[in-house]
Amino acid sequence: MSTRVWVPATTSLLSTWFVARQVPAGNGHAVTAALREGWPDGDDEEWEYAVLMAAADDAAGLLHAPGRRVVVVLDAGAVAELDGTAARFDEPVPWRRLAAVHADPRGTEVAAGVPGALAPQLCWFAVQEVPDLLDRPRA
Repeated sequence: MSTRVWVPATTSLLSTWFVARQVPAGNGHAVTAALREGWPDGDDEEWEYAVLMAAADDAAGLLHAPGRRVVVVLDAGAVAELDGTAARFDEPVPWRRLAAVHADPRGTEVAAGVPGALAPQLCWFAVQEVPDLLDRPRA
C-alpha cells in the first residue's frame, strides 16, 4: 500500500531528483488522520488542497533567494504521520511513482517565507512535463 505525499522542493532540488530519477527519503505533507479528524466536514479535494498549500509554504521556506516554489506529489511506501499534515517517508521514491508536480508560473519569483495567501496560484504539471518545467531536453 502507498500513501500520497506532497513534498516541498525548489527547481534546483527537482533538477537533482530528475537526474537521479528518484526523490530521496524525507518529509512532506499528507492527508493524515489528524487532518481528517480536525476537519470532519472536509472532503478529499479540500484536504488535498490544504496539504498542497502546506507543502507550498514549506517550499517557500527552502528558497535562499527569490525563486519558484515546487511541490512534488508522489506515492510513498511506508509513511509516518507526524504533527498536523506533516509526514515522513524513509525510503527513496522512484521517479515512476511521481503523480504530478506543482510549481509557480514561469517568470514568477517568490521570496523565501512568503505565505501562500500572498503568493501566486501554483500550476499543475504532468510528470512528463518536468523537462519543460526545468528547461531541459526531454530524455
